[in-house]
Amino acid sequence: MRPQPGQPVAAWGVEADRCNSFKTDQTNIPIMSTAYWLAILTGLSYGAQGAYSKALAGRFPSQVLAWATFFFAIPLLAAYLLWRGLPPVRWDSFLPSTITSGAINLVAWNLFFKALEAAPIYLTLPFTAFTPLFMIPIAWFLLGELPGWLGALGIVLIISGAYGLHADSASLLQPFRHLFRNRGSRLMLAVALLWSVTATVEKVAVT
Repeated sequence: MRPQPGQPVAAWGVEADRCNSFKTDQTNIPIMSTAYWLAILTGLSYGAQGAYSKALAGRFPSQVLAWATFFFAIPLLAAYLLWRGLPPVRWDSFLPSTITSGAINLVAWNLFFKALEAAPIYLTLPFTAFTPLFMIPIAWFLLGELPGWLGALGIVLIISGAYGLHADSASLLQPFRHLFRNRGSRLMLAVALLWSVTATVEKVAVT
């Protein structure tokens, strides 16, 4: 703000402070961070991966597909490390957490492809939405973390969406019948449980 003729010099500093604080407030307006965009991109990629995995599940053994999921990621991860360099790592927590996550993920991905082979994708993939629900007690036990009310509301909405995909106007219990009658749905629910463990363990590895 330009000082007005005859305005005391001391007041100029006050006006300048007001202008600076206004600029600061403008820059502090919350915007969607990179993490949210990455989360959205991950969700879109996961949906595409599910459809492609379903196409492969009937053509190759689940064990081969599980190993391929890790094997073909190695060149990409190695190139990324060469580009960005190795970040600081706490090896005392990184190594056991990574080994634990890798072992559990091999089992989980094996079951994932078995589930897709055993049942249609609409009866299997939505059950992975239960991962955040299973993660609550595990994250509390390993990390001492609990979601806030907004996080809890988000989990409820995700699970409600998964329930709605299986809901039938004739019976509200239809999703639970699918769970107990359909082998693919049961396997995918086990995958969701295993992924809730690996996600928590992986956070231990990177913190």
